[in-house]
Amino acid sequence: MRKVSFESEEERVDGTLFIPDVKIKSAGVIFFHGSGSSEKNYIGMGEQLLRRGVAALTLNLRGHGTSEGKFKDITPEANIKDALAAYDFFIKQEGVDPERIGVCGSSYGAVLASLLSEKRALKSLVLRVPAAYTEKMMKIKLEEVLADEERVFKIMGNIGATPAVSAISKFKGSLLIVPSENDNLIPIDIPKAFLESAKVVKRKEMRIMDGAGHVLSDEQRKKYTEIMASWFTETL
Repeated sequence: MRKVSFESEEERVDGTLFIPDVKIKSAGVIFFHGSGSSEKNYIGMGEQLLRRGVAALTLNLRGHGTSEGKFKDITPEANIKDALAAYDFFIKQEGVDPERIGVCGSSYGAVLASLLSEKRALKSLVLRVPAAYTEKMMKIKLEEVLADEERVFKIMGNIGATPAVSAISKFKGSLLIVPSENDNLIPIDIPKAFLESAKVVKRKEMRIMDGAGHVLSDEQRKKYTEIMASWFTETL
């Protein structure tokens, strides 16, 4: 495990890299956190994958954690550039097999993961409590989006037409959706729309976390980490 950084639109993005100490190239997973969050809750997930012989990259999107950029100035479209830069950085690392890359995104991070699947080669995806942003939401400041997203999610129509769900309709790899039973932010119709949209995937599953809310407790995070790690071990 080592701290790393790379550039996205001439601003620094900080992260943590996990590379198995083996002579062959390993499958790898990139983690995208939710809005207003950071890589903090994903370090343990990277360590879990490392123990299974899978490489990983956790990162702080711009405007989050220790990375450059101010949260009040960040748009989702800017963070998509971070996702692309993270992928391009990760696949160049010694010990990472660029043909076996997965991405794990939670909430807002699931939007970025889905959109990345349109632009880069991904073999497997895990989307936990995935959000669905409209075209308009993608272009405005993230701070403004957060102020109104709960209301928007509850009244959202034609979820399948949102950019992230539309992107999943073209994804051909393996897809795992992990909603929470008691999510007070993401209505179950949104994860279901992602699953329904995924018509050309190699494999797809939905596993609802019983009793969980949008934010996981420490015990629930342990359970989710095991689900996520097992999925990538099987599909990469």
